[in-house]
Amino acid sequence: MVIENVANTYAILGAGAVGGFYGARLAQAGLDVSFLLRSDLEHVRKHGLQVFSPDGDFVLPHVRAYRNVADMEKVDVVIVALKATANDVLPDILPHLVRPGGTVVLLQNGLGGEASIAAAARPARIVGGLAFVCATKIGPGTIRHFACCGIDMAPWTPDGRPEVPGSSLEHVAADFQQAGIPVRLLDNLELARWRKLTWNIPFGGLCITRDSDTRRILDDPDGLATVRALMTEVAASAAACGHDIDNQVLQQMIDETLTMPAYRPSLKVDFDAGAAIELEAIFGNPLSAARRAGYEPKLVEKLYRQLQSMERARPSRLT
Repeated sequence: MVIENVANTYAILGAGAVGGFYGARLAQAGLDVSFLLRSDLEHVRKHGLQVFSPDGDFVLPHVRAYRNVADMEKVDVVIVALKATANDVLPDILPHLVRPGGTVVLLQNGLGGEASIAAAARPARIVGGLAFVCATKIGPGTIRHFACCGIDMAPWTPDGRPEVPGSSLEHVAADFQQAGIPVRLLDNLELARWRKLTWNIPFGGLCITRDSDTRRILDDPDGLATVRALMTEVAASAAACGHDIDNQVLQQMIDETLTMPAYRPSLKVDFDAGAAIELEAIFGNPLSAARRAGYEPKLVEKLYRQLQSMERARPSRLT
């Protein structure tokens, strides 16, 4: 894909592992990027953003960082990298930040996020983004990137029907590719989200319930068998909703995870930190969709209930 004269401006909401990594890479490539931050604001203003990566460590010394959206200029593209648990703040942010005719990319895990912010984003285009990146925030303004960095993007439609990406989304993809981030443009967002759930549900859930990481899960025969069984149920849920996922895709995900370093998925990182985890987006919403379609994913339901119980048992939660 070759697109010239791209001059999008960007705002990153959420500078955790995902937002910090992609935002820093976009800025490093010379794009106009601003960040809306909370706790890390003063550190980032003073020290910048630092990324440790097998692709090359770098520091972004001068970061346009803000605490209040009222102080920011409107931009062409808003990248929402907040956790889905924080989506209730978006109606107060998006109307002040995205330009008319602009684009909001919801770079989150789970199902149903786009519909929840549609009114707040109007009349901007809404794009679903799926990050395939292994990265962790290891300190204020500091990201460790382990492996992978690609993103899938697809237009969101109110009725869930596929839609061919237009030129505006192609421009966004070209910006990311300029920053060394591979992007696949897809026409079926619902299918893409279900496919990613076949990884997020088993690995995110089991790493919490077994207090483990991806490598130890797969090195254990029972863990591997449980991953396969959960993947199969998620794929069956997707099929009930009209989205077919080939068994080869499931095996490919397992094979690719085996090539990764031992890794704690973001759900596990958040749980260990005492933060609220995206239970409804990653578990509750897909379960509800499957049931509406007439399918009961019993293993996923059991894992969901176990995670709910563990959540309730924690002495406190950070939002």
